[in-house]
Amino acid sequence: MKSNCDVVPPDVKLVLATIKIKSRKLLTPAGGVIKLNACEGILQNNAGICCQGRQAALNRKRCSVKMCLRFWPGCTLSAVLSAAAVFMISTPAKATIRHYSIVQAESQIAASGDVANLPIAGQGAGGTGLSTTYTGTISANRTTTGITFLNTVLDPTTVDADVSGTWKPGVGGGAGSAPGDYGGKINLGTTNFAIRDLVGTFLSSEIPVSSGGFDLSSILFSFIGNSAFDYSYDIFLVGSGSGRQSLVGSDFTSGLTGSGTISAANFVEKLTIPVNVTIPFEDLNGIAALDGQLTLTGQVVATAILPMTPGDFNGDGNVDGADFVAWQTHFPTASGATLAEGDANGDGAVDGADFVIWQTHFPSSGAAGAAPVPEPATGMLLLVGALAAWRRKRSSGARRKH
Repeated sequence: MKSNCDVVPPDVKLVLATIKIKSRKLLTPAGGVIKLNACEGILQNNAGICCQGRQAALNRKRCSVKMCLRFWPGCTLSAVLSAAAVFMISTPAKATIRHYSIVQAESQIAASGDVANLPIAGQGAGGTGLSTTYTGTISANRTTTGITFLNTVLDPTTVDADVSGTWKPGVGGGAGSAPGDYGGKINLGTTNFAIRDLVGTFLSSEIPVSSGGFDLSSILFSFIGNSAFDYSYDIFLVGSGSGRQSLVGSDFTSGLTGSGTISAANFVEKLTIPVNVTIPFEDLNGIAALDGQLTLTGQVVATAILPMTPGDFNGDGNVDGADFVAWQTHFPTASGATLAEGDANGDGAVDGADFVIWQTHFPSSGAAGAAPVPEPATGMLLLVGALAAWRRKRSSGARRKH
């Protein structure tokens, strides 16, 4: 009677054939050297892994998976695949510049603060005028392990406030009113202000990304272009005046606080950046009594389309263990399968051919231009479990027939 090791179905042969690793020798986690042998995916190493020794058999010119498994009855398919898992090796992640489009409906920032120790209120009906949406682009150098925010001619970051209404004073502090991004007032005589042409930018060195989160404290937020604060006042015993305060410069540059997030699904990467920035005003128009500050609080959400990498079944930009689980869950499927279910080649089936596509691109990440990235042998270890489960099911079915 043949044992499980004596019978290797075609799909398993195909899987084993893909375990031929491109490198000829690699270090094990313990530091031992493992070398490939002539047998499809069967390994020999100096630490006693399954199929160790028997060099004569390994050197045979015609060495099949089936023959190797039969030669050592104690060498199960799972053990062979476990040995092969240590070969999952990666190269350093490459960076790719990504341009995220700010999602207007999800990007909103409100203004609050005080001038002359009096709270700022919105000019509009019901206190409106102190909140607006944002559009624009965020450019970043993205790797699988980090993100660097950029603002260059070719890769700009422009966080652009939308006009929220028509507010006093006019442009430059002139008479009347004009469209503005924010419009506020204080209850001190007649004192109005409007923020116009407000555009912010992010700059940073590389920030580590871990579990989809990253620290914002390394990001510098500043205003660019014609960002400005227009004001006018008429205060008893103080006098009247008006003018424009540019918001561009180091006085209005600050670091962010808190944590941002990066997530991906359906080949779209989503970037969420909470914003909490304070704009100080000192001696506005030369009057010390008009000191104050304005705080902008909210979030900016932006998305970018990820490249489609073969084997990325869940559309998160990575070819990893999660995609293997999608394949494993629906393997085998004869027809009607979708990409999300593990059909990598679009033939409607989930079979060994789809696994080969996944394995060929594993591990890789769209976040790094689909380059191999550091990742443990999780996928191959999952494969061990999947094939072992398949074999148990097949063996159980065979016993029931008898």
